[in-house]
Amino acid sequence: MAKRRSSTEDKGKDTVGADAKSKSANTSGERQSPPAMQEAPSFSNVEFYARVARKAYDLFERRGREEGHDVEDWLEAERLIKDELLQDSESTIS
Repeated sequence: MAKRRSSTEDKGKDTVGADAKSKSANTSGERQSPPAMQEAPSFSNVEFYARVARKAYDLFERRGREEGHDVEDWLEAERLIKDELLQDSESTIS
């Protein structure tokens, strides 16, 4: 007697089939993402927070190593890094 597939198995099969179709439509065999996604730099959380930490320390030093502003420096550093990343992505897309 034939085994009946569950709906989750069918969904997995459809996804694999769609994936194979998208690969076969591309002549090079590689998946292509939208042009904006190809050009924009991507950072992991670790890389992002490492940049924020360096920027926050820079802000701390510019203030003359005055303690008590660590949260303020961190939030300002996050804002500055996000602005830099947005400007970089806008310049590569244009």
